[in-house]
Amino acid sequence: MSAVADVRKNRTTGDIAFACATGTAKTELVALITARKIRVIALVLSAASAVNVTFQSASTDISKVFTLSATDLIVVLPWSPFGWFDTAAGEALSYTPDGVVATTCTVVYVKI
Repeated sequence: MSAVADVRKNRTTGDIAFACATGTAKTELVALITARKIRVIALVLSAASAVNVTFQSASTDISKVFTLSATDLIVVLPWSPFGWFDTAAGEALSYTPDGVVATTCTVVYVKI
């Protein structure tokens, strides 16, 4: 059985889901889920030009700053069974570029 199948059957983490958003300012990726956390287990982030991006649980930063430079406009966090970061329970997952730059983000997440 693959590791992905194991995660899908884990009643603690729930089913794997996907979300995608495009924006130039703070952008919500996943709406809040009452009494549940959102754990990002993979993501792809791209930008039209150089920018710094952080991920938030409501208004609290939950990730390091991702720096997309003029020569490297994409960030990929590969699938991790432990996840990369979590929101607080009952809070939405969003991301914010530090400038008015077109960004696109796709996340793979589980509800815990």
